[in-house]
Amino acid sequence: MWGQEGEKEVSTMLVKRGNVIVPVYQFDCKTAPMCLTENKKLILPDLQCLNETGFSWIEVKRKNQWVIWDDLYETGCDYRQYLHYKELAEITNKPFYIIFKHEEKEPTGFFAVDIRESGRHWNGRKASGDVVHHEMFFWPINKLKQLK
Repeated sequence: MWGQEGEKEVSTMLVKRGNVIVPVYQFDCKTAPMCLTENKKLILPDLQCLNETGFSWIEVKRKNQWVIWDDLYETGCDYRQYLHYKELAEITNKPFYIIFKHEEKEPTGFFAVDIRESGRHWNGRKASGDVVHHEMFFWPINKLKQLK
């Protein structure tokens, strides 16, 4: 599958950098992995990453193109997922990174952002108020770290 290929590439890259990777999967690939807190279920990211400095969460997103907003390249994720990931980072007090694999449209490659980095919430509506997409959260390219 499209997304799982990206997860495999990111996992391989991170392992070559000395990390231990624990993929987080459900038996039903149509269901996002979840963790349970006292009050709710939170969506888990794709990977857990372990190294000499500790533990971090990693979500992988594979993209074909960038969004251009206010003359800046941006990339992002589903806003509901973003809220879950941000809360998971806060309650576990562990770093949480989204690694975007951008293909086809330049610039291409792997780009990482800390979930706590500021960005832009888009409500999925045109200026007219018509809903054209589900809500998203975006980070500008200058907030991303390109991974080599």
